[in-house]
Amino acid sequence: MNHDKIKRTFCLLMITLLILVLSCFHNLYAETSEDRRAWVGIDLFPSLLAADKDITEKKGDHGYLILGLVYSDRKALAEEIGRHMEKIGYIRGIPIKVEIIRASSLEKATALAGIFLCEPITNGLDQIIDYVRKEHIIMFSPFWGDVERGVSGGMLISDKITPYLNLKSIQESKIQIKSFFLRIAEKYE
Repeated sequence: MNHDKIKRTFCLLMITLLILVLSCFHNLYAETSEDRRAWVGIDLFPSLLAADKDITEKKGDHGYLILGLVYSDRKALAEEIGRHMEKIGYIRGIPIKVEIIRASSLEKATALAGIFLCEPITNGLDQIIDYVRKEHIIMFSPFWGDVERGVSGGMLISDKITPYLNLKSIQESKIQIKSFFLRIAEKYE
């Protein structure tokens, strides 16, 4: 009888472990805390895009919202995040298309509806910020300090994950954010 109880406990433990692993499957390949922040951030990025009052006007002639996933050195990570993003399919009923873009090639991108930084951009972040302001699109970075540097949106992690907005950057980009999203977000002014 004691042996059966040990078996049941072991099976329960293994099932619990399997559920835990499957529930965070896309984080299995996270090598660093920055990778983990990217994986958490990509799930918040669509909400920020949906909060853009003018997002429907940012679809191209093709009818898609083109979302730029920007990387510096780690294209494989950006591609993996892109596959995850494509599963979302739609933002406010508009189909999405993901483009993987090297940070140094951003000027060649056309008709982007939003940008997500897949890894910290050490060289060229100011140019990307200028680009998104000129194009009136949202840029989301899940990395520490980027919102304070001028990125329009990011996140704060404490006992919960909270959207984090740079109000000056959003205003300079001429982006209008829905009031509900503004109420729930932390703001950097």
